Amino acid sequence: MDPTAPRLGMLMNPRTTRFLVYPTAAALAGVLGWIAFGYEAEADFGTLIQSASIHAELAASIPADSPKPKGLELRNKLIQDAYGWLERADRVSPNSPEGCQLRAFLAMTEGRPLDAAMLYRKCRGLANCENAQYGPLAMHEAKALSNAGHFEDALKVLADSAADVAVEQRPERDLLTARILWRGGRVDQAVAAVKSVIETGAEGSSVCREGAALLEAMGEYGPSESAWRKSETVDELERYHVARLKARAGKVEEARENLERAVGSGNPEVLRRMAQDDELWAAAIGEQRLQELSGAVSGTPASAGR
Repeated sequence: MDPTAPRLGMLMNPRTTRFLVYPTAAALAGVLGWIAFGYEAEADFGTLIQSASIHAELAASIPADSPKPKGLELRNKLIQDAYGWLERADRVSPNSPEGCQLRAFLAMTEGRPLDAAMLYRKCRGLANCENAQYGPLAMHEAKALSNAGHFEDALKVLADSAADVAVEQRPERDLLTARILWRGGRVDQAVAAVKSVIETGAEGSSVCREGAALLEAMGEYGPSESAWRKSETVDELERYHVARLKARAGKVEEARENLERAVGSGNPEVLRRMAQDDELWAAAIGEQRLQELSGAVSGTPASAGR
């Protein structure tokens, strides 16, 4: 799923949140089994919204551009089923914030970001929408507007809703602002915003990791390297990211040394990330050395550097 897509669990009213955080295998099996047996009597609101949420999350997990026709058929079926469960939930509790948020999520899944933005705005205006939801809903509205290319409108939503954002959510809001600034072509402001977030972020925090990744995407390799060093609590992953930044900056020997040390740790996550960046590494250290390192985790550990 698109990293900018809404996370249902953080939005829903506490009375139904337990149903909407990513379902466990047992919950999924139970609900789908209940559906499969054709249970038709009207259930309580929480069960109905849970069913809609599970179908929506499963649909979103299937790429919209999947090359497999059966995958797309299943995706469309899951979306339609989610709407069906939503209609039943609406009959039990009309104009619920949970149902409205789920419709916005489905609109994003279907590739209708402007519709999603309007739905998130509608959610904030509902009489039974709790104050704690205003900030997250505003952020999701801004994400949707940004995905539709309405960058200035997205920034205005974030500015106007600043007072609604809880203290612990402000770093996420500030990184979202930076990402929208970047996408809107205001690169210098975006870089400054990310650096500000990282400077105030705690060691090893997810905020620093997200900021480091955003700086790297912007081509700010030096600041990104510093942010990765601050963000990572696992040395081998830190070394890998530093190695990648060194390679992109043309510092081949330093890149190779850090990469070999990271691979030598035996961490399979390092190997996975290296495989994702195979073109970068083939150009930096050569195909042969890349192949040697690729087998190092499952075989003899690589050397700790030269």
